[in-house]
Amino acid sequence: MSDSLTSVEDLAARIPDGAKLALAPDYSGCSMVTIRALIARGVRDLHVVGVPSVGFQGDMLIGAGCVATLETAAVTLEEYGPAPRFTAAIKAGTLRIIDGTCPAIHSGLQAAEKGIPFMPVRGIVGSDLLTHRDDWTTGTDPFGEEDGPIVMVKAIRPDFTLIHAPLADRHGNAWIGVRREMMLMAHASRETLVTADEIYDGNLLADEKLAQFCRSLEKQLSCKIQTNIYLTPGSAQGFSTHYDDHDVFIIQISGKKKWRLYQKPIDNPYSGEKFKAGNYEPGALEHDFILKAGDCAYIPRGLMHDAINIGEEPSLHITVGLLVKKWADLMLEAMSEVALRNPKFRRSLPAGFARDDFNVSDAKEYFTVLVNEFSEDTNFEEVFEYFKENFLRLRVPDYRNQLNLALSSLDQSDSFIRRANLQALVRSDENEVIVVAGGGDLHFIGNSLKGIKIALSGEKFSIGAFSDISKKEAESIIHKLSAFGLIEKIN
Repeated sequence: MSDSLTSVEDLAARIPDGAKLALAPDYSGCSMVTIRALIARGVRDLHVVGVPSVGFQGDMLIGAGCVATLETAAVTLEEYGPAPRFTAAIKAGTLRIIDGTCPAIHSGLQAAEKGIPFMPVRGIVGSDLLTHRDDWTTGTDPFGEEDGPIVMVKAIRPDFTLIHAPLADRHGNAWIGVRREMMLMAHASRETLVTADEIYDGNLLADEKLAQFCRSLEKQLSCKIQTNIYLTPGSAQGFSTHYDDHDVFIIQISGKKKWRLYQKPIDNPYSGEKFKAGNYEPGALEHDFILKAGDCAYIPRGLMHDAINIGEEPSLHITVGLLVKKWADLMLEAMSEVALRNPKFRRSLPAGFARDDFNVSDAKEYFTVLVNEFSEDTNFEEVFEYFKENFLRLRVPDYRNQLNLALSSLDQSDSFIRRANLQALVRSDENEVIVVAGGGDLHFIGNSLKGIKIALSGEKFSIGAFSDISKKEAESIIHKLSAFGLIEKIN
């Protein structure tokens, strides 16, 4: 893809007079440098859409005489008070207002995003907005499941979306974090213009090095790996003091961050036992240190921590999360397997067990019987193998460049090799060979075992490795292993 970088002036020049322009609220991605460029250029008659509200950007454009129409749910400068240029334009009658609500603005954009003419909204019914919006109409549930009117909000299709992101690449991809309204704006608009704090010299959507790093860790640690990338402005702090419900490694890419580690309010929190602000105190500060580019730190789950950027240079780090299986998960699965075999575990609890006068002695005795039978009946090897195989099935296959290989004809001189860091297990009997791998189980004929073991050994091989079966059957197996990303061609 060609380089998508351009100057701010050229970016602003793409927005002509009379364009419909979607702008983010002040708490989101505001491209103030482009707003100033538009004002300097003297753009006129803009139709500005505030998503769902507009603040400094809109007020500056209105004050400079750039806006003819404003479509939004609110105009506010938040704690700085009313928007003075907007207020003056309303009093002077120089600005046309299309009044909306936050849900209506989002719904209109969602309709455009999905390529449909309108989106039904319930909440506007009963307000006086309907008397001022002749482009909205009301109807009823066509399925007859709910009574009452429904408002049909017309699709909002901006000509341009203008946003600012902390990180972007030369291919036109932008990292927006949790600001989902910016994604909606981009999807609904004919064209999206982005300014960014930093340009990543690569492709944000295809970081193969990071993907291979994750696969390598998953192979070594036997757990799901997730990565999050955090860009923090100079002298700023991202999250407040908190703990994570999974272990993390922090890899500092650029800039510096000071990390502070406190105490553990919860020892080994379970998955989903999220941190809730106000429920836990951080405790005493036990460690603090500075990470610079190339440094790495490990923070176990449940440990309270925070971090602040050092200096004016932005900080970029990768958080590597380890989503591990717990012994409790294994024990619960073991209990499920025992219950499938032993009907005593499937009996109902005694009638009336929740009554105040219920005698628990018999229930306790039965519970003790079940505990003993669980200890005798559980099969560790069976459950452990299930966990192992299920972990492999849930790995993400590596499909890079595999479509052509999976569809191409093969030659005796072609060489292949198992892809690095991809995991697979081979199970077989006299009738069938099963390869357990990311994406599911692959089934092959029983006499292909020798060739499949060679193919998955990590050594170079050719179609001749399948000497026990026909060439046509061998080609089919190689195509299937290729389609699931397990092997690749090396010549």
